[in-house]
Amino acid sequence: MFAPRCLSVSAFVLALFMGACGYVQLVGFVPDEGARVFAGPGSLFVAGSATDADGNHYLVGRVEGVVDLGSMQLEGGTDETAFVVSFSPSGSPRWLQTWSGSFSLATSVDVRADRVVVTGYMRGPISGPIPVTTGGRQELFVFDFERESGAPMPPARTYASAKSIASAGVFSMLSGHYVGSVDFGLGMLPASSPVSDYGFVAVFDSLGEAVWSEAVAGADVLLNAAFVRADGSAVAAGVYSDGTINGRPAEGGDGVVVGFGSDGSTEFELGFGATGADQVIAVAPYEDGAIIVGFYEGDLNIGGVDLASRGERDTFVARLGRGGEVVWARSLDGTGREILREVAVEGGRIYVAGTFDDELRFAGDVFPSMGGDDVMVLVFDADGGEVAGQQLGGAGDEMVGGMQLQGGQAWLALVLSGETVLDESGPQEGVLGLRTLSF
Repeated sequence: MFAPRCLSVSAFVLALFMGACGYVQLVGFVPDEGARVFAGPGSLFVAGSATDADGNHYLVGRVEGVVDLGSMQLEGGTDETAFVVSFSPSGSPRWLQTWSGSFSLATSVDVRADRVVVTGYMRGPISGPIPVTTGGRQELFVFDFERESGAPMPPARTYASAKSIASAGVFSMLSGHYVGSVDFGLGMLPASSPVSDYGFVAVFDSLGEAVWSEAVAGADVLLNAAFVRADGSAVAAGVYSDGTINGRPAEGGDGVVVGFGSDGSTEFELGFGATGADQVIAVAPYEDGAIIVGFYEGDLNIGGVDLASRGERDTFVARLGRGGEVVWARSLDGTGREILREVAVEGGRIYVAGTFDDELRFAGDVFPSMGGDDVMVLVFDADGGEVAGQQLGGAGDEMVGGMQLQGGQAWLALVLSGETVLDESGPQEGVLGLRTLSF
């Protein structure tokens, strides 16, 4: 039984009320037969997503307790449990795999021709489909699973801590950070101090042999996201502190973006920040440059473009050229706390997804919070112009765990807490939601 509640409306999220305050039916969305809400009593954190050529989706993260997927149960053990789960285009689970240890988290997933490649963190012995034991420090694992069946494809590979895995053409890449030193097969990267991280990017050929690997040093650097191009060049982004990037001293935690050529040479380093905490969370290729998204606290200058502080925490979208120059940068017009977690590009349009907790204005529409954190999906054109936006929410909290684009549709994986409204069936409660929005 769900308690009725009154909702405000916007031009994109329309509500049909039965009485002044009663059951709410969303009529602004194109019906989505793949919309799903999966119940607990467990909970999960979704860290990454991918989609294959057949429209099947893949999620990775960490699970606690039991999440009921209907035909399957996603279940965590007494230790920390990482997972990968595959869904059909209609939202039905196809297969899943879990592995557990004293520290275990899957952070990123990439789909190749015949396999699904998952990376993340681990420490010590890990039990699961591909058992592996690391040392006492946090390390990166790379697991391969058959794309259709989910069967494991040993052996596992372990390196240093990684956040992101991606591929393009014949190249694949890993990015993240390390303490001490790490060797991807081309010799040791520069050693960091015992209390500081260096960022790294490593690019591999189709046989898994390292083509180049480089460190991002000079500060405490955590690289959160990256992409590789078909020519073997790459862009990585994240946060830095306690040092300098391209001659700019960090002011607390600041954003960093680094571009590399096809031989691993550094093409540019961009550091920027406001007076509070700042970070680049996601990055996507755009023509020969990149799109970055993240958050900032206080007035921000990013590559010569000033963005004013509007609320408690603000979010930004910026387009970079091949040399790291800022083509344009935009902040969102909101009155509360906003954070963007996903960015993708299709047909020259830029799609971003995240959360907000108060009123948001975009493309001439007003999106009021439905309670707690609501999900926003916004579309920009090549010049940073606002095209369209949509909202998902309810009385509880929603968080974006993954976004994939297909033909002007944004497929979303949402982590849920409390009441949510994802489709025309009305309020529901669960811990994982799947929803496609059409633009």
